[in-house]
Amino acid sequence: MLKVANTSSYYPPNTKEIGNFNSRINNRVYVASSNELAINFAEKAIEQLLESANLKADSIDLIVSTSLTIDHVACSPEVIGPRLAYPIHKSLNAINAMVLDLTASSWGACIDAARTLASQMQFKNVIIVRSECTANSISSCEISNFRISDGAAALLLSESKQHAISNAQYHVLDNIPKLKIRVKNKTSAHEPFRTEFNYPIDINGIEYITKKQNEALKLFFETHNIPSTTEVFFDNWFGNNDDVINGTFNIPEKLNQVLDSNDCKEIVIGEIDLSTLEMSFRSLTVGKNI
Repeated sequence: MLKVANTSSYYPPNTKEIGNFNSRINNRVYVASSNELAINFAEKAIEQLLESANLKADSIDLIVSTSLTIDHVACSPEVIGPRLAYPIHKSLNAINAMVLDLTASSWGACIDAARTLASQMQFKNVIIVRSECTANSISSCEISNFRISDGAAALLLSESKQHAISNAQYHVLDNIPKLKIRVKNKTSAHEPFRTEFNYPIDINGIEYITKKQNEALKLFFETHNIPSTTEVFFDNWFGNNDDVINGTFNIPEKLNQVLDSNDCKEIVIGEIDLSTLEMSFRSLTVGKNI
C-alpha cells in the first residue's frame, strides 16, 4: 500500500485582493507574473519535494499531474502539446517513471489512480503534482469573484506496510450552479483572458455547501467506523477567515503540518469537485515512519 510520505508547495510572490460574497472579508489569491507558466511552478514544487525526501528522480515510478490551467507549457492556444506530466518527466530526467495526466482532477482522484497502478505494477514511489497558472489566461467570475490561486503543490506517496489509504465516498451537491469555463478569443495567441470562470454562487450557496458537507462527513465517519476525534482537512475554495484563498493547495499544506510533527496518524481529506459538484472523503494514514 501507499502512504503520504512527504509534501511540498510553491507559490508566486505576488498576491491580488478579490471580493467576497458577504463583503465582510477581504481575501487574496496568489497570482503569476506575465512570464510564468504552470510547468515552472510544478518543477519548483517537485524539486523541493525530492530534496526534502532525499530522493533521486530515477527512483520515481509514476508521475501523476492535474491542472485546470491552459498555460501549462506555453502562452498560446495554438500550441498543441502535452500537459504537465510529460514535460516534468523530461525536465527531471525521471527515466524510470510512467506518467499520467488527469485534467482537473482532485487530489483524492489522483491518489486513487496512483494506488490502483501501484498495486498492479509494484510501484514504490509516486509523485502527484497540481499546478495552476490562471492569472494571465483566465478571468474570474464577475458575480462571485471566484478564481483559482496560482502555484503548485506535490505529494510523495511511498510504500507502506500498513493499510494506509482507504475509503472513498461520493455525494453529489444539488441546487447550486456548477463551475463553467467559457473560452474567449480562441484565435488570439497572447491577448489576456482567453477563457473565463463562471461560478455565480452567493453566500446562501456557500452555506448550503457547508451544511451538505457536514452531513456527508458525518455519514462517512459512521459508515467506516472512523473515530470522531480524527482530524479533517478540507480544500479551501471560498475563503472564510483565511487571509489567502489557496483552493485545493490547502490539503497538501495541512498534510505537511502532520508530517512536520513526526506523528503517525489517520486523517480524513474532504474535497469538492468544482465541475461535477461531487463531494469525496478519504481516510489516509500520514507519517514518515509507517
